[in-house]
Amino acid sequence: MSDAIHRQGSVHSSDDRRIAAIQFVLLGSMRRTAEATGIPVRTLYDWQKTDWWETLVAQVRTEMEGEIDATLSKMIQLALAATMDRLENGDYVVTAKGEIVRKPVSARDVMAILAMAIDKRQVLRDAMATVPQQRLGNLADRLRELGEHKRNATSPV
Repeated sequence: MSDAIHRQGSVHSSDDRRIAAIQFVLLGSMRRTAEATGIPVRTLYDWQKTDWWETLVAQVRTEMEGEIDATLSKMIQLALAATMDRLENGDYVVTAKGEIVRKPVSARDVMAILAMAIDKRQVLRDAMATVPQQRLGNLADRLRELGEHKRNATSPV
């Protein structure tokens, strides 16, 4: 924990402050953070005015975004694997005799899955193509600005 958030003689430890920041990110409210942590709401509002609080909250958000991204990536992988299994081997169904068997997925369901997959793939491709174009556009704008700045700096007044 940063020395910037450790105050000599403070009632609250660095861990308390980090837990408060985590609760604030999760709950979105100082009042609810105070209820969850037992730290007075006035103290939390005082902390919110400090530079270290902003830094700590930003750090917590970044960490949580990474965790959420990893969890969502795993969910996507599992869902894709389950979908592929169903497409290749069929859905599980229970027969009149109580047996579990695999029944081929209906053509309608296959077409719906295919349509969604194609749409999502195109969205991803478009998004990936847009980023380099935006960067090139920003770079071109910046080079234009630098050229104009240089032209203005070298032209006689």
